[in-house]
Amino acid sequence: MTHTDLLNVNQLTVQIGTKTLCRTLDLTIRPGEIWGVLGANGSGKTTLLHTLIGLHQPLSGTILLNNKLVTSLQPSHIATQMGIVFQENPTHFLQTVFEFCLTGRYPHMGLFGMPNSTDKEITHQALNMMGLADQHKQKMHTLSGGEKRRLALAAVLTQNPKIYLLDEPTNHLDLRYQHQVLTHFKKLAHENQASVIMSLHQIELVRQYCDHVLLLFENGNIKQGSTHNLLTETHLAKLYPGTFA
Repeated sequence: MTHTDLLNVNQLTVQIGTKTLCRTLDLTIRPGEIWGVLGANGSGKTTLLHTLIGLHQPLSGTILLNNKLVTSLQPSHIATQMGIVFQENPTHFLQTVFEFCLTGRYPHMGLFGMPNSTDKEITHQALNMMGLADQHKQKMHTLSGGEKRRLALAAVLTQNPKIYLLDEPTNHLDLRYQHQVLTHFKKLAHENQASVIMSLHQIELVRQYCDHVLLLFENGNIKQGSTHNLLTETHLAKLYPGTFA
């Protein structure tokens, strides 16, 4: 692992029950890279993202974040370096839009966890970026599915991690917001040297926004490399049997 590597995965094997989702994965994530994770439903995209951030225990292998084992780090420290957007939108909280978005700043707050003017300004900026500035006083449960999705993305933006893990970030978003959201994360990668790892269903979005791709096959095998080299008809036919016949 070099000084420029943010995340280094060594011989990682991930299982759910008796099913192997990925086998002996070696993966290096560097600043400024955008990775797309593709695979059929049930191939393990979500579980892999959860494993990378320490929410799922792998069968074997190690994950190093800035040269330190993820398993040795406190969740609060991991949260300053890695942020995740889950596949399902938050639904049950009674907070306002602003209050929920502000929770992304908690890993950066001091001992007493009180937000300062900088935390609040970063939160307002994230809501504005996701088109939710006018709804900052609205209760979360009154939002539409697409608005909740954009709120979850705004919250991870306020967290300002080095690595963004996005599980189906375009869920519930119309075409305009899909491209607006992905364009913003691409800008973060190129201008701020953030790293983005996102699972997607839409192959064309991966082609357009990702420079690297990780393919999860149903037998637990993996292929990784440049988007240009891997998103071929041959590989996609094996990834989605019966679709590209």
